[in-house]
Amino acid sequence: MLVSFQDRIEKHRFQQLIKTERGTLRSYVWVVLVGLALFLQSKILFFGVPPEFLSAIVFIFGMRTRNDFKATIFGAICGFLEDVLSGFWGPNIMSKVLIGYLSANILGGFFVWSPILGVVGMFFITALDALLGIFVATLKDSPVPVSGWVIYTIFMQALINSPLGIFAGEAPHRLRA
Repeated sequence: MLVSFQDRIEKHRFQQLIKTERGTLRSYVWVVLVGLALFLQSKILFFGVPPEFLSAIVFIFGMRTRNDFKATIFGAICGFLEDVLSGFWGPNIMSKVLIGYLSANILGGFFVWSPILGVVGMFFITALDALLGIFVATLKDSPVPVSGWVIYTIFMQALINSPLGIFAGEAPHRLRA
């Protein structure tokens, strides 16, 4: 059966339309995840500590895209939104940009990524996010006293986010960012 040139063009246009719709759908999924994370961070407490889901989303996005520019921009947008909602400008933008950049480059090739490494990586990235926030707040205003409660909060936020590290790393092609 012969396929005309016009039929090939129509098939190609249809395939491009499907790819565009999938990309748009993926974008909407990330927007919904960021909105949900911001909502849950403000409403839920685990053992008296608010979770830090937004750093987990930026980490997973960077791991899925493996594009440091996209991950850095996504981190900057997420950090900006978190700063706008918190009313304290600066620390979240810087920490989320750093998380986006590091997570996009962490799959460099030294080792094969596994879900266990994702859990450990998520723990340390969340702790880094909190420590960087404290550091920037100290630079901006007066020094933040590091007490037992601050250490407990950082540890609990990292522990809460750790299981989400299972979703970081290699994703099936249909789930890539």
